[in-house]
Amino acid sequence: MLVGILILIGMWIFFYKVKILDLPLSPYGVSQVWTIESKIDFDATTGRSAKVEFFIPPTQAHFHRLDENFVSRNYGVTTDLAVDNRLSIWTIRHAPKTSQTLYYRAQFYFDEAFQGPNLSNRGITGRYLYTGAERAAQQTIISNARQQSVDSLSFATNVVKNLNKPDDGNAAILLNRDYSNANIAITAAKLLKGPTVEEGPNIISRLVYGFTLSETEVALQDIPLQIYLGIYDTEHGWRYIDPNSARVGLPPYFLIWRYGDQTPILGVEGGRNEQLTFSAIKREVNTLNVAQEEALQDHSILMTYSLFNLPIHTQEVYQVLIMVPLGALIILLLRSFVGIRTFGTFMPVLIALAFRKTHLLDGIILFTLIVSLGLTVRFYLEQLKLLLIPRLSAVLSTVIILMILLSLFSNQLDFQTGLSVALFPMVILTMIIERMSIVWEERNAWEAILQGIGSLFAAAIAYLAMSNLYMEHLFFVFPELLLVIIAIMLLLGCYHGYRLSELIRFRELIKKHDI
Repeated sequence: MLVGILILIGMWIFFYKVKILDLPLSPYGVSQVWTIESKIDFDATTGRSAKVEFFIPPTQAHFHRLDENFVSRNYGVTTDLAVDNRLSIWTIRHAPKTSQTLYYRAQFYFDEAFQGPNLSNRGITGRYLYTGAERAAQQTIISNARQQSVDSLSFATNVVKNLNKPDDGNAAILLNRDYSNANIAITAAKLLKGPTVEEGPNIISRLVYGFTLSETEVALQDIPLQIYLGIYDTEHGWRYIDPNSARVGLPPYFLIWRYGDQTPILGVEGGRNEQLTFSAIKREVNTLNVAQEEALQDHSILMTYSLFNLPIHTQEVYQVLIMVPLGALIILLLRSFVGIRTFGTFMPVLIALAFRKTHLLDGIILFTLIVSLGLTVRFYLEQLKLLLIPRLSAVLSTVIILMILLSLFSNQLDFQTGLSVALFPMVILTMIIERMSIVWEERNAWEAILQGIGSLFAAAIAYLAMSNLYMEHLFFVFPELLLVIIAIMLLLGCYHGYRLSELIRFRELIKKHDI
């Protein structure tokens, strides 16, 4: 029951972080993050108050907003929600008689799986009644589109196609020979609404403003806003049509800046000569950083009390310590199931930690050299018939002297690995030398060497697991996996069967049993 509870809690928190908080399982994952900046310039009227209303990007599908900043001098800033849109308002009581510049900057990252909020079905209100030749052209285009369509989407696309015919007199009259995308989209929205309830199709429509972000890490300056025609049906929701090609659907990486009608994106009171420019740049950011920022914005308790909120130097310590239980589990498996003999359980784990600085092969060489020299001194001290504590103190001091000498020789030989010898746990080396000498005396030299080799082998296996970047990432980002490690240890603690090495040890008995 205890094992089941530990695994349930640990795996539930793990899957919650992966599925809900989108924390990555790989340390190498990257997300595409765009920094968007809008610049507002205008000339303020002397001594008067100024008010700037500017639509900013709403929450939308495929784009997470990581951060946003309003940069202005002495202006108050508020944001309001307005039917699927967000409106920012800059205000100042006395604007100086100078050119004013306001900035809005935001960061977005692309997530194909993010669906965004449910949008309302509110479209353009009011009907547009043409007169004279324009009314006749309106009725002709509506009639032609109705004959060529079977539903609201095909009707809207046919209206757009008919308006894109320069040789069509009806389109020329309605567009006033202005074939820009914005004029076509606005005119199509009027036609979809119809002049009256009886005569018009009454399709819910609205305009969508935005721009397509670059897929490459290139700065984009003076990005022009693009306009699309959106129509709504109860089955598929909002569908978007390109006013130039009548193609259905928004292009990839299209960031919607606002939904609406002909109301301008920027409005200035108390100023003139307003100008609005957009720029954007893309960069790749580690997915973990993106997920952290998003979780903190959502005020997630798990991220508030995570290791990432600790000071940097404390995080570095825990990046090492959190791998110790994994190393202990590996040593437990090697001792209890394989039957490898080592000098204790935690000594190989601490040796493996030292290998993280010296690397595996160099660490084994340095370990073997220091232990061999330390054993020689230990056997000499045995001849002096010293007590245990003085003998251990002398061996410890000898180990330090050996480490110093190795570092000095390595420095002269320009052998940088030898300089890392001081990172070995000195007390552990001392205890290994003492334990190895006792086993040598009480049992035999072969048993002492066998346990020494077993300790090195177990430490090497633990090092390979503890230094793996994927494992370091998993345990630091998901420390709840330690509960699963504890559960596995509890299960292994109930095992009283044979070890793999005992198949070799008792092979003669197995042969006799078969006979």
